[in-house]
Amino acid sequence: MSADNNKLDKIAERLSNIDARISLLIDGLLSLIQRTNPEHSSFAIYALVAGLTAQELDEIETLFRHASISDNLNIENFKNEFEKRLPRLKDSLVVIAKGLHADGKFPYFCQKILDGVAN
Repeated sequence: MSADNNKLDKIAERLSNIDARISLLIDGLLSLIQRTNPEHSSFAIYALVAGLTAQELDEIETLFRHASISDNLNIENFKNEFEKRLPRLKDSLVVIAKGLHADGKFPYFCQKILDGVAN
């Protein structure tokens, strides 16, 4: 049993080291991007920093895709649906819309969200 615990401890330590290196890599990339283009607000960068899961990424894409092709473009309904499906990200809708807009994804719909927030 002690040998198994020792193996688990080593695995946990390696995972911790990998996590620390990934964090450093992300911080380095963000710093580099900020130095080269401080105005850039890519969704991919936000997703990395926020630690979005694959399920959250898929949900965001689905919500934005469906809303952007909808004939009944109601921003308030979209916000409510977004908050219902992604409660952890409810305060991040504007940042997500800015990032997707900067990346050229769903530009018309993202602009509607950003305009709706400005008013």
